[in-house]
Order: sequence, then C-alpha cells, then structure tokens
Amino acid sequence: MVKTYEDQEFNQVTQGATELSDLKFVDCQFNNCRFEDLTLTNVQLQECSFRHCTIANVTTTFSAGRNLQFEQCNLIGISWGELVIDKYSLVIDRLTNSLLKYNNFIGMELPNFSFTTNEILNSNFEDCNLQKAQFNGCELADTQFISDDLRRADFTADIKIK
Repeated sequence: MVKTYEDQEFNQVTQGATELSDLKFVDCQFNNCRFEDLTLTNVQLQECSFRHCTIANVTTTFSAGRNLQFEQCNLIGISWGELVIDKYSLVIDRLTNSLLKYNNFIGMELPNFSFTTNEILNSNFEDCNLQKAQFNGCELADTQFISDDLRRADFTADIKIK
C-alpha cells in the first residue's frame, strides 16, 4: 500500500543510507533538507519543490518524478532519465541557481528548458531533445553532450563589460 503525503512542508529533514518505498508526495515543499545514499523503490514525486536541499547518490527503482522544482540545491549523482514517467511529462519543471554534479540526462525531452544560472559539472546529456534549450551563462565543466538534438540551443556566455 502506498502512503501519500499531499500539500506537506518538510523542513531540515536529513535522511541517508536507507530505502524508502511505497510513498507518494504531491505538491510538497522540501526546505533545507539533506537526502544522501537513498534507495527509492516505488516512490512518486509530483509537483514538489526543493529549496536549499542536497540530494546525493539516489538510486531509483519503479520511481518517478513530475514537474519538480529546484532552487539553490546541490544535486549530485542523479540519473534523471530513470524518473521519467512518459515521453510527454517533465521530470524537472524549474531549476534555479543549483549545482548539478555527476548527473545523467539520458533519453529525455527537454526542449526550451532553461538551465541558465546553474552549474553543471562532470555530467552527461545523451540522446536528449535539447532544441532551443538555454544554457547561456551556465558553467559546464567536463559536461558531455552525446547524440543530442541541440538545434538552436543557446550556449552564449554572459559577458560583463566594465
């Protein structure tokens, strides 16, 4: 049986090295939380927002995310493609001022998505639709793009003239 949390706010939760299973979070807010080395089994995240959170080394099985928002988060070692429900739903709806390190985006539909204002380090985009995606002003150190559709994607740097 799946336990559902709806319209809940979670503050300063720390959870590590454990398995969470059979949970559903809908319209929940996570603030200043830390989730590390978790295994998520049959966990659904829908329309949730994360602010000032660290999410690192999460393994997922039969889990999914839809329209998630991240603001000033550290997102480390996440395979986003494993959280895709179907081809037409977005796992990440908004990503702002966050650090993404060792992330994988494989086979994802991300046209018009804005990665602006984020640091994306040592990450991988493979077989993704990134048409018109906005990477302008992003730090993309050691990030690879393999067999992606990058038509009209914006990689311009923000140049400041004094």
